[in-house]
Amino acid sequence: MTFEVGDKVIYPNHGLGIVERIEDKTILGTTCGFYHLRIVANDTTVLVPVSNVDGVGLRRAIGDERIVIEVLPQSSEASPVASQTSEGYGLISRTVRELFPGVIVAPGLMIGGTDERISVENYVEMIRFYETLIRHAAGAATGNTQTGF
Repeated sequence: MTFEVGDKVIYPNHGLGIVERIEDKTILGTTCGFYHLRIVANDTTVLVPVSNVDGVGLRRAIGDERIVIEVLPQSSEASPVASQTSEGYGLISRTVRELFPGVIVAPGLMIGGTDERISVENYVEMIRFYETLIRHAAGAATGNTQTGF
């Protein structure tokens, strides 16, 4: 799939973006084309290699004027995003690195959205799921076939 300047696209985990320009860049001696996307939600720029649009799931936004997006009256604002420089993020980052030496802590990596309002019981189950997921990932990374560290 190819895009042109001005096209509206959906970039998974980032949302709606607009192709602002397309240019070739040389990185480590290899030249390839990049789409410069401006992500509408936070006004950031993301570079996507032209050769990897399918790999990252970049797709065209719906351009049908019959589709209307409206905010429902009972909706609420999205939960705020914690700063990577906050005390809370620093504590989580240090704890993860202590438990899993050599791991790269990636902020914002989520399996599900956090905007949804969930009950305490569901939250506890979600934390248990993440713990299990992390334990299995740690085991795979270290060659430990047990679910522990």
